[in-house]
Amino acid sequence: MKYKVGDILRVKKGHECRCYSFSSGTANKLVEIIGIGNNFYHYDILDEEMIKVGAWCDCFTDDDLIPFERTWETLKVGDVVIDEDNDECTVLAVCGKAFLVSDYRSPSVMGGWFLLDYVKSRGWRIKGVNSKEKPVLELTLDEVAEKFGVDVKRLKIKKEK
Repeated sequence: MKYKVGDILRVKKGHECRCYSFSSGTANKLVEIIGIGNNFYHYDILDEEMIKVGAWCDCFTDDDLIPFERTWETLKVGDVVIDEDNDECTVLAVCGKAFLVSDYRSPSVMGGWFLLDYVKSRGWRIKGVNSKEKPVLELTLDEVAEKFGVDVKRLKIKKEK
């Protein structure tokens, strides 16, 4: 089983649950994993605003589910947000278009309330979502010297100010 309790996923199109009597079925619905059985997940059905609309069942396996892409509009308690200074804060509460985060120095201390429009305009992001950032490239001095065609003894790296 590749998903864990608390993960929010989308049911693949064409996949239905035999024990959920939702008028439009379960295909393409959001589910939150609330337990893991031997070969299946226990889950709650969520609406597009992340509100529970259906009780758990145990129909789906890894093959039935796909990861759900988080957005600011689907922010939930427990998500981690990264501010413009690259400080990480945990979301403690969500209320409409505002949310409360922890202090970046301590996840158990309240940091403050923010409006979605404000954080979007400041370049905040949700950890693990839409990460278009390139990974940090680590090189040895020998690799840098080789790349630039210089002797490693004549290479000096300056710190940015």
